[in-house]
Amino acid sequence: MLGSPARTPSGLPVSHAAARDAIRIALATGRAVVRHDDLVLERLLLANPPDELERLVESQVGKLMRYDESSGSDLCRTLEVYLGVLGPAVGDVLDADAISMVATAGGTGYDKAPAAAFTSSPAAPAAGQTVTFTDTSTDPDGTVVGRAWDLDGDRAFDDGAGATVTRTFATAGTRTVREQVTDNLGATSVAVRTIVVGASAVPTGNLTTNPSFETATTGWVGTTSALSRVAVAGTAAGTYAAKVTRSSGTTYGIDDSPNSVTTAAAAGSTYTAAAWLRSAATSSNGKTVTIQIRERNAAGTVVRTSTTTTTLNATTFTRVAVTGTVLTAGNSLDVFVQQSGAVAGDAFYADALTIVKN
Repeated sequence: MLGSPARTPSGLPVSHAAARDAIRIALATGRAVVRHDDLVLERLLLANPPDELERLVESQVGKLMRYDESSGSDLCRTLEVYLGVLGPAVGDVLDADAISMVATAGGTGYDKAPAAAFTSSPAAPAAGQTVTFTDTSTDPDGTVVGRAWDLDGDRAFDDGAGATVTRTFATAGTRTVREQVTDNLGATSVAVRTIVVGASAVPTGNLTTNPSFETATTGWVGTTSALSRVAVAGTAAGTYAAKVTRSSGTTYGIDDSPNSVTTAAAAGSTYTAAAWLRSAATSSNGKTVTIQIRERNAAGTVVRTSTTTTTLNATTFTRVAVTGTVLTAGNSLDVFVQQSGAVAGDAFYADALTIVKN
């Protein structure tokens, strides 16, 4: 029988005690030759008296435990998570940062943590635009019963508890959003998303008088359409948008009145108009819509039209923009948005209608 190595005379008593312990285990297990240091499992199972268990823990993880105590690290906790726990009792909890596992009935293992996940819409919001976050979490062996949100990046989950929450970011930049979900046995997990917020939908230098329809539709008229101001989710600026509803014809739209630019700058100057658009009727989903800058001379005749085309999205406001080059200084410029292929019942939302000189 071999005890633990003794590198100095003072270590001989410890080595002798280890050899005696090896003899005890050899007699209990029927083994002929054993080394004390090879008997980790046997020493754990046959630990008697209790101080043998303490010596075993000291020999295996003592240095690690003392390092954790002196440095404030979590190496023992990391080891615990990695190795798991044998024979968990019902109600035992094993925590690891944002993930926890709870022992279930039957002693077969730990409750699997929920798979935290959520979506954000719109995917590329502008400053001032409302963003909707929707929980899509699942649980592999239970149900998700709790949700908590961190929408301001302070790592505190105190900004909402519903399956759907909203947030408006006032300035452009990168934001971090987190959701913590809890399952029916108390296990938790966290999902994290980075949201890139673009520049404000109403840029500095905008020349339209009422870009976001927060109080009225003043400054805009319908062309073969009716205008109304409505509160709608996901608007680019504020909480309201103009609803443009077809009244007749195969094209209809919204036009600034009076023209936003009454006296254009020098020939060759450029202006950019933009609008955030979304379908407001099933029949308009996917249909073509254009934004135009129309240049008019003193007689009111259109002498140049700059156009960009897109399609109406059923659920999300989409930005569309066009840049026009001035033909003649002093002409006027207007902003016009129009849907084609129109039928009865067609309608679209328009928000943040702007024009700026570049």
